Amino acid sequence: MNLFLKQTQLLLMTALLAGACWAENKPTINQLKERLQKIDAELKTLAHPSMNNSREGTVGHRSQPHTDAAHTEWVQVNLGQTSLIDQIVLVPTIWRASQAGIQADGFPYELHITIGNDSSETIVASFGEDDHLLPRIAPLVVNIPPSQASWVRVTASGLSARGWDGKFIFHLAELLIFNGEENIALKKPVIASSEARRMNENRRRETLVDGFMPYLMNAAQGGQSRALVSSPKPRTQQSITIDLQDSYKLNRIHLHAPVVSDYIPQTTERGAYIPTRLLVEGALQPDFSDSRPLVEYQAKTIYDIGPIIVRNFPQTQARYIRLTALAPDLTGKARIGFAEIELFSDGKNVALGKPAKGNFTIKNERAFSGLTDGRNLYGNILTTRNWLNQLARRHDLERERTWVDEALSKRYEQQQIHLKLTIWIAGLLAVGIAFTILINRILEMRRMAQIRDRLAADMHDELGANLHAIALLSDLSKTCLNAPHKLTELLDRIRALADRSDIATRHCTNMLEAKGICEDLVDEMKSSSKRLLADLEYDITFEGEEFLYDIKPRKRIDLFFFFKECLVNTLRHSEASRVSIHLLGSPKKIELTITDNGCGIDSKRDRIPSSIRRRARLLGGRVELNNPPAGGTCIKLKL
Repeated sequence: MNLFLKQTQLLLMTALLAGACWAENKPTINQLKERLQKIDAELKTLAHPSMNNSREGTVGHRSQPHTDAAHTEWVQVNLGQTSLIDQIVLVPTIWRASQAGIQADGFPYELHITIGNDSSETIVASFGEDDHLLPRIAPLVVNIPPSQASWVRVTASGLSARGWDGKFIFHLAELLIFNGEENIALKKPVIASSEARRMNENRRRETLVDGFMPYLMNAAQGGQSRALVSSPKPRTQQSITIDLQDSYKLNRIHLHAPVVSDYIPQTTERGAYIPTRLLVEGALQPDFSDSRPLVEYQAKTIYDIGPIIVRNFPQTQARYIRLTALAPDLTGKARIGFAEIELFSDGKNVALGKPAKGNFTIKNERAFSGLTDGRNLYGNILTTRNWLNQLARRHDLERERTWVDEALSKRYEQQQIHLKLTIWIAGLLAVGIAFTILINRILEMRRMAQIRDRLAADMHDELGANLHAIALLSDLSKTCLNAPHKLTELLDRIRALADRSDIATRHCTNMLEAKGICEDLVDEMKSSSKRLLADLEYDITFEGEEFLYDIKPRKRIDLFFFFKECLVNTLRHSEASRVSIHLLGSPKKIELTITDNGCGIDSKRDRIPSSIRRRARLLGGRVELNNPPAGGTCIKLKL
């Protein structure tokens, strides 16, 4: 039972150790929960990928379709001159699938990006299926060490299927190449390995670098700001003036188109409030007497208008900026309106918070200050690079959150399994402990019973045999009254037996402590035979005496008492005149045979004297009783 308990404890320890080893290699539930909280906290600070909900717009470059994915397609942006670049951003074309929802259309599973110039080229990034590029609706941001390049090429070697017919294409909405905060790919020449045969205005390769993306800027931070929209005034050339309050070297302008409807689709025509021709001028004098044109924007079609219109121009020193509508908007109305106007100098919006005014009236609840407050209908306006990086970061965190959430769910399931296992093990341990206590109690009761049996056997066998011998010697001493020498010898033997009985009485509860009893089994058996069989003819032989010394003391004493009990029973009941004793010792067994020529005894088991059976049981041996053909009784003990 102790072995069972130890095995159960070992099972529990093994389970605990296995759990500890598993915990060393995998994050704990608390670690996963903490990571989940950090992800959720960071997601709250990142821009949302709100989709452009208008009914028109450019969708970027699309290659020729293929029947399988194992084709290579590429696009290349020529920068015109060697420039420093440190980040490349690939914006997927968005597809509204009926089953899977919004996802990328034609974005490759495998791709690599190469930069170069006239003399060399270098692969700066490679992605494969193991990088899990899809599914995605977010930009793919590739940071590279600051490098000089005059062109950037994106090569797709593992194509994905487009949504509407399942054919494999390479499709990108926008390709941006950054030097700091500047997108130096804007409006640069594009070449490609192939192009869709049916060319639409919204799928020209030039749309890959037009600055229009399938998202609306939703920073998820900051308060809302309504767009400025003018009231129509026929025959009036409308203009907006911004005072930068200091002179700056300007090189870029961002015009944020107004979101005039929150409905999907918008209830206002696309292109409303954006003039088809817009002149942007810069000056150092407030009356624009020294004005110089910075850029002239023209919207020939609906595809020239997007959520954010970005234009670069040669670096020009200016303080005052004037935007003049030279033609009506695409709806034919002489109106002008923007959600925000940003003017950049060294990558910084220097128009932020600066005063603006116009030569026209505006609609109710709108103000010129809304043009430069740094906010749109969704909140704060971010730089393009920061915005796209936040969208990419959100994509990575949301994907990680899915993994963490799944891992946490599995960990909870495993925790439940471990809890059930622990409960089962604890139950088994409780049952085992209770069973052990019960077994130990039973064993204790058996031990007490054995002690009582052994005490009774020792008292009966040792004291009974000694008292019987004293009685015989007393009877013999009566016949020797006239022989003092013999009488003295008998009285000495009676005295020795009385002393031995005294020692046995004092140590009968633990015969192992009775010094002098059965230290030499052969000598004790010879002495007892001589004492008890004095009036009979007998012989005693030993075989393998050297093995008899290896018998444990307790068993040796029990064997000696069994031998004495057999001799006493022979003297009392057999009426024999001759006794033969043989003790065999070997490494594997001990065999004691006692044979007499007396009247015999019934050989059935229940006729074997109880005292002999009791001694044999204490020894753990097997006793046999039979009647030899020549007569008498043979008792054989086998251990």
